Amino acid sequence: VEEVLALDPLQLHDNLTVSGLTVSANRLLLAIQDAFASLAVLSASASSYPYAEAEQEHEITATVYVDQTDHTIVGLAITGVLGSSGSYQNTMLANLEAIQDYYLGQTVADVLALTQSPIYPTFSVSQTGVTISLDRIFTAIQMALGGYDG
Repeated sequence: VEEVLALDPLQLHDNLTVSGLTVSANRLLLAIQDAFASLAVLSASASSYPYAEAEQEHEITATVYVDQTDHTIVGLAITGVLGSSGSYQNTMLANLEAIQDYYLGQTVADVLALTQSPIYPTFSVSQTGVTISLDRIFTAIQMALGGYDG
């Protein structure tokens, strides 16, 4: 999003235009930039040890897209080490979309008001053993939103 907003429609690289369609490409870019203009892009990382005996922390980065017109979360990208190993990793990958969907549509204020990682309606956190990973995601999201000044 940030890279698209930084593009100059009058200075598009040759590989972004098709001969005879330069004006259309410029208009398309301007329309996309207009659609993105109300977005705030916020990012933060959180690290923690996946279990007591672990020798290395795991890090997750959350990039949160906020619609500044109504302060709602409209997009969320979570990257990094989602789980410590096999079954935990698989559980996180299988439920990543549900985790991201939980936050979509919520306001920044509502998410910042949460005092602990939420309970997800589609899977049992306590039975799957991914509590620490979910806390890491929650912390990264709250840290990212803490930088929101809208």
